[in-house]
Amino acid sequence: MMKKTLITMAVCLSAFFANGQESQPEQKTVRQKKTKTHNEDQLKANRGAISTELNFNPFKGDLKLNNSLNQIKFRFFTKPDFAIRVGFNASSVDSTFSSKNYYGTNTNANYESKRESFTIGANIGFEKHFKGTRRLSPFIGVDISVTDRSANQKITSGQVVTEYKNSWASPIPYTYYNGSSTQVLYSINPSDYGYTRVGLHLITGFDFYMAKNFFLGYEFNFGINSTKYKDTEITQTGNTSTTPINDPVLKNKSLSFGPTLMNGIRIGYIF
Repeated sequence: MMKKTLITMAVCLSAFFANGQESQPEQKTVRQKKTKTHNEDQLKANRGAISTELNFNPFKGDLKLNNSLNQIKFRFFTKPDFAIRVGFNASSVDSTFSSKNYYGTNTNANYESKRESFTIGANIGFEKHFKGTRRLSPFIGVDISVTDRSANQKITSGQVVTEYKNSWASPIPYTYYNGSSTQVLYSINPSDYGYTRVGLHLITGFDFYMAKNFFLGYEFNFGINSTKYKDTEITQTGNTSTTPINDPVLKNKSLSFGPTLMNGIRIGYIF
């Protein structure tokens, strides 16, 4: 009888301690769920958050960098309603196109064009965010941007070598008379010059948070851009003269302003 009583007490004590150990984690789990639910209510960026984004164009089915300057952009939130914008880009082109006459002795039919270009740019600005809703965060801001592009090309046509500094030329030749000799040159498109560009942009847009640290958005700006085209120097060798000249169609400066829509829908996330 005594043995049965001791066994019964041991079983009861074991059940009691087991129940106590299980009930404590359950209370902790409840507290964790409450804390998690409270944090999930904060969908928007908080102080110290860093975000980046890409652009998605559903009508073209492509994914691009986030703005018209083709820059990678980051935002640093110093406050929940204030962010510093920083962007940069760097790209280069190094291409060669050649067409050779493999039959016969007419070397003048040989043609080769080598192009080189390097573009670097940066921007800095800020955004002021407004209350909006739990998910919507509208904002206004200002951006200052600086971009520099270099462009050089060397065209070899038969025995004639034409070098372009700060510009690219098309493969369509034309005859240029510089007062003492005739030179065969190639036309230059305005978009193919080297340049330095400075811009000031007023921005407005919104972030719509689909989930914590993930948002969709859109923005457009009204900006002014001042572009200074670099002086083009053209040198030709292999004919009767070797004379540096300035391209007569070069435009030294241009000033433009107006609204610009950013391409596509912004898809971003917070680190």
